Amino acid sequence: VMVVGVAIIGASLLLASWANSFRAMVVAYAVMGSAVSGGTLVPTIVLVTRSYGKARGRVMGLTIAGESAGGMVMTLVAARTLAAHGWRAAYVSLAIPVLVIALPLAIFLVADLPAAMEQEGTPGAEPEGYDLWEAMRTRSFWLIAYIWFAVTFSLTANITHVIPFLVGMGYGAAAAASVWSGALAAKALGQLGFGSIADWISARKSLVLGCSIGAVGTAMLLVARYSEAGIVLFAILGGGSLGIAIVVN
Repeated sequence: VMVVGVAIIGASLLLASWANSFRAMVVAYAVMGSAVSGGTLVPTIVLVTRSYGKARGRVMGLTIAGESAGGMVMTLVAARTLAAHGWRAAYVSLAIPVLVIALPLAIFLVADLPAAMEQEGTPGAEPEGYDLWEAMRTRSFWLIAYIWFAVTFSLTANITHVIPFLVGMGYGAAAAASVWSGALAAKALGQLGFGSIADWISARKSLVLGCSIGAVGTAMLLVARYSEAGIVLFAILGGGSLGIAIVVN
């Protein structure tokens, strides 16, 4: 599943680089979005959840932090490629590490959960829980679903609008990309930190703490027009809490 997902992401980025219409770009992003969630994120969460016990939060944080670290680097790479060679080349620059680095790693290094790990009594084994229909009849399922929706809605809004927002305030494209890159660096550190906090004080308390910090950080954009401190605080607080739901849930 992960190999197919990574391959589709790389192909979708190449498709976006060849797009000659808005419809083609929408199709590329729709396919890529499905592959990101169903082909990479979900299998990673399942593998880590089933393979680790008490240190699950720290391991999940370390694993998901790689996504933020990659985003931090590739934001700067794409911005420089865009300025030098145009948007089509920028999409190609995003596709190259996916196809040249991530895809071979998924093929040769990522292994399915060993059957022995699923046997009762092994360190990473989980007791049998609800099936889908049973879970959907519980209150907790819908609360978690709402949390995912709300956090993802906010995250997507940040991804989509922060750089144009900063450009509209008068910042150059490179400077705006640097701010978002800094936010992704804070996101990686936050994922590591909140994963450890979840192991220490419980996932529920860690989630509440992270979402509260994220709300304060995002609100700092309201004062960014009047003070650069607002931008810095957004990058640190808002960025540091962006990946909290993935790590903790």
